[in-house]
Amino acid sequence: MTPLMHAANMGQTDIAGMLIGAGARCDTVDNAGRTPLMLAAGGGMIGVVELLIEKASEPPPDNADIGINNQDKVDGSTALMLAALHDSPEVVQLLLVNGAKSDITDKHNQTALDIARTHGKSKVLHEPGLRDPEAYVKSYFEGEAEDKARWLETEEGKLQDMLTDKIEQMTRDVMSLTEKRLKEIHDDYERRRREEMEAEAERRLAEWKEKRMLEAEEANAKLELMKQEQEEKARLDREKAIEAEKQREARLEEARKRKEEQDRKKKEQLERMRREELEALNQKFEKQLEDAKHELMAKMDTTLAAAQEREQRDYEADLERAMDDEKQRVELEAVAKENQWRGSEAR
Repeated sequence: MTPLMHAANMGQTDIAGMLIGAGARCDTVDNAGRTPLMLAAGGGMIGVVELLIEKASEPPPDNADIGINNQDKVDGSTALMLAALHDSPEVVQLLLVNGAKSDITDKHNQTALDIARTHGKSKVLHEPGLRDPEAYVKSYFEGEAEDKARWLETEEGKLQDMLTDKIEQMTRDVMSLTEKRLKEIHDDYERRRREEMEAEAERRLAEWKEKRMLEAEEANAKLELMKQEQEEKARLDREKAIEAEKQREARLEEARKRKEEQDRKKKEQLERMRREELEALNQKFEKQLEDAKHELMAKMDTTLAAAQEREQRDYEADLERAMDDEKQRVELEAVAKENQWRGSEAR
């Protein structure tokens, strides 16, 4: 049984309308060969019967075959026979004026009128319809034509007023929904943009910190290397001077004194040059370091103020989670020790 069949059988007109609107087929049959129209007619569900007949009367390709004169596999019953068996005169009349044949017989060679008489369905038998289907259909359409003309004239004005009210209401609803949706889109955009900017600021700050740390480490390493090279050079120079002095002393005392004087002057000059050079390098490095420090402090002052509050909140949240984890770990260790003690006590 399809959802449409279930809705027809239960008389759920609204649900049946939604299913038909969603494309549910109206000509499907169940294991007994009964269509949704048969199930609705057999239960006296006038609302679903009207809905199916309206769908069948729509212009192609929107119309549907509802099988108004189909017969089931059980005993060859039609929708009209099932409505007569249910004693539903309104459904019987509705089927007759929409093309249901009253002269079809079932497997027991009974028409819808015969079935009503056999089962004593007083409502169907006393109401116009099955007793003289042709006369009922003729009088229905004659009276319907006059009523329809008057009804159309009255309803046209009502529909026009309703249409105007609905258009105004729909306009207001659309404008309200549009404003609401635009506000939601704007708020979502602002939130995402703020989150992206915060993430980008954090990333750039981290990169900047890492870069400055690397630069500082490289500068310290270079300075240390320069100092080591200068010390090694001075040590080598001293060793060479001492060796040369020993060799000169072995030759001549006078030559040693002159060489010693020359070496002394040369050494003083080299030491002065090294001091001047080292002082110039130190001044240059201190200036570069001071400039980098001022630049770092200026940039950190502008970014750390915004990041400090956010980091504080993250720290408090992490601290709270850590305390919860520690508490849980302590409880688990206590349970484990208790189980261990019980196990050892049992042994």
